[in-house]
Amino acid sequence: MKVPSLSIAALYLLTIILVSSLLSSCLSTLTSTAQKTQLGDELLATSSEIINEKDSVLHSYVASFLKEHTQNEFSDAHVTNIVEMLRTGTLASASNGNLNFIPTWKQDDKEEIKTKIETLLILFPKSAKSLSQKASQQELLSSQEFVELIVKANLDPTLVMGVPASSGEPDILRIGWGGSGLFSSVVEFEGEIYASSDVTGVWKFNGSGWDPLVKGLTNYNITGLLVHHNSLLAATKNQLLELRADNTWSPIGLELKTYRNTTLQLYSTSSSGVTCFAALQPSLGCIDKNGNVSKTPLSISKLKGVYFDESDDYLFGFNGKKLYRISKSDGSQTLEYTFPTNILRIENLDASLGALIYTKKGIFELDSFASITVDLKNKSILNVLKDTTSEGNHLIALGSTWNAGLYKLKSSPEGLTIGAKVPISFDTSLPFRKWRKVMPRYIRLRCTYK
Repeated sequence: MKVPSLSIAALYLLTIILVSSLLSSCLSTLTSTAQKTQLGDELLATSSEIINEKDSVLHSYVASFLKEHTQNEFSDAHVTNIVEMLRTGTLASASNGNLNFIPTWKQDDKEEIKTKIETLLILFPKSAKSLSQKASQQELLSSQEFVELIVKANLDPTLVMGVPASSGEPDILRIGWGGSGLFSSVVEFEGEIYASSDVTGVWKFNGSGWDPLVKGLTNYNITGLLVHHNSLLAATKNQLLELRADNTWSPIGLELKTYRNTTLQLYSTSSSGVTCFAALQPSLGCIDKNGNVSKTPLSISKLKGVYFDESDDYLFGFNGKKLYRISKSDGSQTLEYTFPTNILRIENLDASLGALIYTKKGIFELDSFASITVDLKNKSILNVLKDTTSEGNHLIALGSTWNAGLYKLKSSPEGLTIGAKVPISFDTSLPFRKWRKVMPRYIRLRCTYK
């Protein structure tokens, strides 16, 4: 799929959005705190028979349970804390709405307190408001720190902490102006610029600022936007939606699990116009040029990225270090190669070079898996942004999530060269905090710059 290159003004905005990511003080409606089944209750029920087993057994069970039941990323520290709270009865108390254990945390390290509170927010979202009030009374965290934990748990601070809603049309859900989470993608569609957020849905540039475009969204956590033939699609955490002529989002009938900090290369389009998606589930979802959707079972548990190369019969999919070749027709796959570090994306910047695989610490040819010699300036790769115009002004993001830089990436028959660092400006018309500037490695953009 070829997305038109952006105008100079739009590209200025694009560069802004690339590195504007924020955990905000007044955010959008995401996961309702009134969900029916709490994850913590299910964990308590299913772990009751092994609660007295060795720590290693309980730790392994909790880790597997979380991986199966949630898309949130849990570190060993999170799992260890959950095991401890299971054994001490803390989770059982939280399940019953008894939060009298909170004052005992005042003696704990700040990072340990954050880990515990974040864990409880994820496991017991119904208690989020009470937890917020209790923690505030004990002055365990600042309100800003607590908001960040609420957002990480996919909850809505405007509901949990009672932050006032922004004004607007009655049929638009509150989205707030204190921040907008992470801007996961930006596209040009029919001459207009659209940006997606993992907290406040979709925004449309009006020439001088940004307007929310959220009517009909089933979830404000947008993994990414894409142009599919004559349609603008939005991938939420659970399904694909299309922007209708009345500026309302409507489901297209393809339910897929994606997530902005786990899904790295959301989609790829074949030469025949079929777009397939990387899903965090054992299935391959696709939509053809006529709008017909399909879902093919896979034996792979999940994919973090997909890429069509020269053939329409198969595509490549990756998860972690592993690269698979997947049949489009029946979903059968073969493991093609295992790389030293995690795969970030696959792009074809130059026909003479062919498609290249970008991993965290190196670049490889897709055809032979041979390593490409290129000076990465002793930094890790975060992302690669392709310019679809003839100018070839590609960009590569190097560094770390919290300290990233954009560099020119030149492609030629002789290979790749990383050039000068590209200066970045920030636009305050989009809600963000200047102290939170990161490079989202999963953003999907095709652009040029001046």
